[in-house]
Amino acid sequence: MNFFRMLAHPQQFTAFAIALQFLTRLPVPLSGPYDAATQARSIFFYPLVGLVIGVILSLIPLPATTAALNAAIVLAVWVGLTGGLHLDGLAKSIDAWAGGYHNKRKSLEIMQDTAIGPLGVVGLLIVLLLKWAALYQLFVFTAHQLIWVAPVVGRSAMIALLMTTPYIRVNGLGTTLAQHLSVRTVASVLSITTLLLLLWVGSHLIVILSATLITGALLRYLMVARIGGATGDTLGASVEILEMVTLVVLVLFAAQDAG
Repeated sequence: MNFFRMLAHPQQFTAFAIALQFLTRLPVPLSGPYDAATQARSIFFYPLVGLVIGVILSLIPLPATTAALNAAIVLAVWVGLTGGLHLDGLAKSIDAWAGGYHNKRKSLEIMQDTAIGPLGVVGLLIVLLLKWAALYQLFVFTAHQLIWVAPVVGRSAMIALLMTTPYIRVNGLGTTLAQHLSVRTVASVLSITTLLLLLWVGSHLIVILSATLITGALLRYLMVARIGGATGDTLGASVEILEMVTLVVLVLFAAQDAG
């Protein structure tokens, strides 16, 4: 009931526009400031923003080009659509975990630094390489129509992590979101997203969800163990890693279906 009440809220379009403006670089004609409740409602639209990204990516493949080139183009557009928002968080998180020496204060200081260290760059390249390789294989197996699943899963997982992990930045956006979120509504959003994915992906979704739940649980453990919770950077890193995991699982299914 809370979910449908949320959908009927007059500010729902504004909330969706906020989510689209925050998570992508698409031109959204919207300017703030917004009240905390409207900002909080925007998080319910994160899976829908993932779907928008996925639909755009699905329209990119060029029939006259190779799988390798298509994979590179899709990945480049993917990064461009998000403005590297989550990649930045990934690089900073890697730097913090590598250079923080198991110290919370030091780790948080590294994440606040605008510069990215060599280990962060290497980690970034590894994740991008794995994404490109997975995209390439999906094109080889002509299963690229499933690419959209990854951005939806990644942004749905962000909601789940934010709801189940303490947000430690006192003045961060995540604090405002967490304070105004309804657990029931979040559960409804995630349940409906899962149902829609199940209708499209079928029984393969069970393995995808299992892989992302295990990976997400591990990431949550690392966050809590090192810094006591989540930050915007660690949540962004989770999106990138879980998108990568989802793409790899999709490749395994594509290979099985092709064989």
